[in-house]
Amino acid sequence: MWGKIAGGIFLAPLAENFVKTVFWDTVKAPLAGSVVYCGFLFGHAEHSGVYVGRGTMGSIVSLSDDGTIVKESPQAFLEGVTTGDTIYVSCNGKVPVGGSDVAERALGMVGHHRDYNFILDNCHQFASGCLTGNFENSDNFLWMLKDTVKSALGADTWRAWEDPRRLKGGSGWRRAKQPPR
Repeated sequence: MWGKIAGGIFLAPLAENFVKTVFWDTVKAPLAGSVVYCGFLFGHAEHSGVYVGRGTMGSIVSLSDDGTIVKESPQAFLEGVTTGDTIYVSCNGKVPVGGSDVAERALGMVGHHRDYNFILDNCHQFASGCLTGNFENSDNFLWMLKDTVKSALGADTWRAWEDPRRLKGGSGWRRAKQPPR
């Protein structure tokens, strides 16, 4: 019995990830200011951030588990916290949506520190703050962040990023922690 329960807990999210990335439509790349997320804990939790564009110092800004806001490569975004290699992108239909103001807010926060808490002050709240300018919002769960993304950017769906490793710099990119300005 416990084997069936454990198998369902771990295999169901992996199967869902496979279906979404193989059979659903994907996007080539996000736009600057797109909100992105990936799953971890075998699909029972998520990690989110903001895509800020290509560059040698990384392309996603997110709140790390030590409370530091970091700019990192897609590979670093996936490292350590995830059980897969899929990053989902905010889209309207089949087209990625983002905003330069969202990317600028995210970049302006790199190197700053927040009092990280898995439930009360997390990556979803940070990503929502990049959308609205209010970093003390209550969007502490992915479904709340998705509601804000829908109203701020018009996103009505989330599509898998076709291959985040294809960006210039590849796996040689490292997480870049920069001091506050």
